[in-house]
Amino acid sequence: MSFALPIIYSIVALYFLQKVNKIQKQQRAQHLGNHSDDLITVQAAQIDNDMMPESSTQFITSGAEETSNTFQKRVETAPESSFNQKLTRSQFIRIVYVTVSLGMMQMFSGVDAIIVYASEIFGSLFSSSRAGIYGSLILGTFNVFYSYVAAPFAEKQPRRRMLMIGVLGVSFFHFLNAFLYKINAPTIYVLISLLLLFLFYILGPEPIVFMFFSEMFPQKYKIQLNGLGYTVNWISSILSVFIFDFFVGGREQYVYVIFGTLTFTLGVSGTLLAPETFHKSLAEIETQIRAWTRKQRRIKEKKNVKVNMNDFKVEGKA
Repeated sequence: MSFALPIIYSIVALYFLQKVNKIQKQQRAQHLGNHSDDLITVQAAQIDNDMMPESSTQFITSGAEETSNTFQKRVETAPESSFNQKLTRSQFIRIVYVTVSLGMMQMFSGVDAIIVYASEIFGSLFSSSRAGIYGSLILGTFNVFYSYVAAPFAEKQPRRRMLMIGVLGVSFFHFLNAFLYKINAPTIYVLISLLLLFLFYILGPEPIVFMFFSEMFPQKYKIQLNGLGYTVNWISSILSVFIFDFFVGGREQYVYVIFGTLTFTLGVSGTLLAPETFHKSLAEIETQIRAWTRKQRRIKEKKNVKVNMNDFKVEGKA
């Protein structure tokens, strides 16, 4: 039953998100209808101005121009009508891979499993039956402090840069933990390494993945991809705990190698393929996504042109 609960929660959340999206679409349609009425009123005012003396039309014309310019700016910043079209196959596969890889990476960083098994990890550090509580308390206290430290970076630095720094840091300290367990290092070293691991997790994977989920999805696929991302996230969290449980009791170095490898592979690939969303509007982000295939096509076309020109030169010499 514990396996099914997160999936059920995700399905229920997806259902309600679809309902909310339907209501928002209706409100947007009504909003655009009101703007159309405003534009018609502006055009009518401009026509009436031609029939009035110049002195009396000065104020009305300036008001009409202001309304028209404001409406034009809204049109220019709104998503294009082409955004309602489907993504190409390669674009869709890429955005789905980014969603799945980042959702898996965040939970396979192992932070949930480390907290769950804190008593086994820190049992030798604290000679007490409350070793797990002490270990979890230390990790939790540092996490609160890390959140205050990391928040300004998450708000002021590009998303991909922060995520890449976090992914590389988490991966490194996973491999360091594996080495520490391999040489039977004192538990205090493991604790320090885990605290630094959590620092890089708070800097990158923990906040940035959720920021990406709220910012990067095209409007047409936003509900479905959000549901996919959070479902993958829940399932990965459950699997990470069971994987950790399998290796607890003398083989912890292997689970840290697994977590480090998954974090590095999924995190680096997902970050490199993800669109940059920092200080970008929804229209700019979606335009960036829909240009993925076009960039690849342009590169291929340039290569073909160079090849054809070389063939032409060879034929000319002959």
